[in-house]
Amino acid sequence: MSFADVLSQSVSLAAPSIGIALNIPLVFASAGNGAWLAFTLATVGLVLVSLNINQFARRSASAGALYLYVAKGLGSTIGIVCGWALVLAYLLVAAAVAAGFAKYADIVLTEFGIQVPSLLLCALCVGFAWYYAYTDIQLAAMLMIIIEVVAMGFILLLAFSILGRQGFRPDVEQFTLAGVTPGGISLGMVIAIFSFVGFESAATLGDEAKSPTRSIPRSLVWSALLIGLFFILLSYSEVLGFRGSEILLNQADSPISVLADSVGADC
Repeated sequence: MSFADVLSQSVSLAAPSIGIALNIPLVFASAGNGAWLAFTLATVGLVLVSLNINQFARRSASAGALYLYVAKGLGSTIGIVCGWALVLAYLLVAAAVAAGFAKYADIVLTEFGIQVPSLLLCALCVGFAWYYAYTDIQLAAMLMIIIEVVAMGFILLLAFSILGRQGFRPDVEQFTLAGVTPGGISLGMVIAIFSFVGFESAATLGDEAKSPTRSIPRSLVWSALLIGLFFILLSYSEVLGFRGSEILLNQADSPISVLADSVGADC
């Protein structure tokens, strides 16, 4: 895998297009007009984390990744704790993604008058992912990258449409942090950091990457930076897009759909 392949894999596994719909409303619920700042601080923090990981990634590359890095730095006991923590974290993230899929699939199906139990939708999501990962991992990875790139492209188009509708003028309430509290920013940062989960997956591609001690460190930094910039732009745009709306951003069942409808109504 080239540097571009490793970077694409890292970004697509973090799936920022899902975080746009699920996490930004949660960050807004805590940070309000400071949602963009919460994501900015989270981005800075994750870039620093990636630079720390790179101290190991430049010297060692294997599928063990963070588990091995922690074991080398802090000892085998802490390494084992880290390894199991990663396993549990990925399992819980997978469960959260399946629940998110069920929620938005239900919204789409309801538009056509179709009712499907949420548990069945979750099972279909997990079954579909398992089937492609089991039968052809390369196809699964490529499919994941294509879906993520297309989704991010449409979301960016929506973001620039919202900004253009406002004449690309700065949102004073957001830049002055109107009504924002330090506690709200702190809690928002926790959720914002969760939005980056998966960016570190590049570190596991030591056996697949070309020149892994060069491409993996670069991918870690660039994936954290690109994902962060994407979230900063979209959090700012979503908050701006809901300005003057009858409902708040964190109250909308499908904020992206609401924004797309509002932009379409203005066109």
